[in-house]
Amino acid sequence: MLAKALAALFLVLVLATAQAEVFKCPQADGTVTYTDKGCDGRGKRLDIAQPVTIQPPSSYMEETRAMVEIAEKSQERKAAWRRYRTSGGI
Repeated sequence: MLAKALAALFLVLVLATAQAEVFKCPQADGTVTYTDKGCDGRGKRLDIAQPVTIQPPSSYMEETRAMVEIAEKSQERKAAWRRYRTSGGI
C-alpha cells in the first residue's frame, strides 16, 4: 500500500510539471470559455506561471525506501505466521 502511495506521489510531481497553452475565449453571450485550442481571433493566450517542482531530499528518499522494506518484511512475516497457524503448527 505504501508503494502505491509513493507511485501516486511520483505521478503527481511529474504531472505538475506538464505544460499546456491556455486561451481565454469570450463568447457572444458574454460567457467565457477556457480552452487549449485557441479562439479564432476572439480571445487571448493566458500567461500561466510555471509551476515550481520540489525535489525531496535524498535522505527522505532513503528513509522512504527503508520504510517500504520494513512494511514488505512485515507482510512476509504475517503471511508466514498465517501459513504456520493453518498448517497445524498451533
